[in-house]
Amino acid sequence: IEAYKNWWKQDFPPERFFPRTYINLKINFPSSAPSAKPNECVDDTKTKTSSFHLVPFHALQHVEKEFRNVGNNPLMRLWIKLKFVFGRDNPLVHQLQRLKISMENDFNCFSSSNDDASINRKNEKCSGDGVASTIDPVLLVGDFNLVHKIGPFTTYPYSILSKDLLDVFEPTSGGPGTRESTWPMPSDPEFGTSTLSYQFDHAFVTSYKTKSPTPSAKCCCDQAFVLPLKGSDHASIVIDLREPQQNG
Repeated sequence: IEAYKNWWKQDFPPERFFPRTYINLKINFPSSAPSAKPNECVDDTKTKTSSFHLVPFHALQHVEKEFRNVGNNPLMRLWIKLKFVFGRDNPLVHQLQRLKISMENDFNCFSSSNDDASINRKNEKCSGDGVASTIDPVLLVGDFNLVHKIGPFTTYPYSILSKDLLDVFEPTSGGPGTRESTWPMPSDPEFGTSTLSYQFDHAFVTSYKTKSPTPSAKCCCDQAFVLPLKGSDHASIVIDLREPQQNG
């Protein structure tokens, strides 16, 4: 055990927590080379590339822990559900606030500071291993353990998450996909027989060369859909990306 602890101390910073809750995966698109005239060669070294940042994220689920604390009391369970859906002070909201602050520090991809964040990003220390401010698109995707709406009401966690981002599964905001449930899968042995299903898995993109994505802004996602593959309690989501093009 001591050897394992020493290995972690040597390979990771001494801070108590990791500096961010995601790993940035930068993916490059080799741009098409300019057309060559007959008998003329194209200098491959001058071929430009474009790229986007893939940010996978999985929100921790605290609801079940709080359910265990109150037992089978139906009123307390209902209160916990309402707190996580519409409340402004719960573990899920805090996770999303820190996520958006870290993304702003890493990618400079939002038009303004997150007013709902409980931590002022100006006071957030940069860990030094972040990504420089970028104009490349960012794709944020994962299991966020939250739903888009309850009836006609947008949930508070979703409003924080989607601020300054384009939801690829929201047609009304310009996304190419449509709303589909991702949990639970019918093949799931524990929850598969449930009559209720939800979209817990989401994907968001920023626009190319803009800090304020709008429904009319060009994004790097052409289509998005849910693929109900077996093997998990969640369905897979498929995002079809193309090489980003500059607005204009």
